[in-house]
Amino acid sequence: MFENLYASQAARTRHRAGPLAAERARYLQHCAEQGGTPASLRMRARCLLWVAERIQPDDLGGIDSARLYEIVHEGQSPATAVTLMNFARPWLKFRAAATGNSCLRRDFVFPESGFSLESAIDEIVANAMKQAGGNVSAAARLLGVSRDVV
Repeated sequence: MFENLYASQAARTRHRAGPLAAERARYLQHCAEQGGTPASLRMRARCLLWVAERIQPDDLGGIDSARLYEIVHEGQSPATAVTLMNFARPWLKFRAAATGNSCLRRDFVFPESGFSLESAIDEIVANAMKQAGGNVSAAARLLGVSRDVV
């Protein structure tokens, strides 16, 4: 896949030698099959390589939103972090589906009483808004919903 995206041998080598190269290439191939343009695929490839280089071995069992937030905000401007998040999240979901490793926390247990789905949704939306710096459209993208929902 990287051969189709980059003319430079150095760029192809950097991407092929980077962490999780086969998984990144599979995802990029999937994106290409879904109609991704060469320019969008190159941008996606750069973002995924950046994230993959910062993933720790402990993260490979599944990354929650807080950990992904920590990874993408490492020395990045808020706008760049949102871009990285928007590219990394679908890749991690794709990776989870392909490998059988869910990105969802398996240790969550519902409390005996007092659980409010509405409150949980409000908290999730508030966290997305905080991550997106108050930008409703960016928060909606983080949540995978329309702007009207947020």
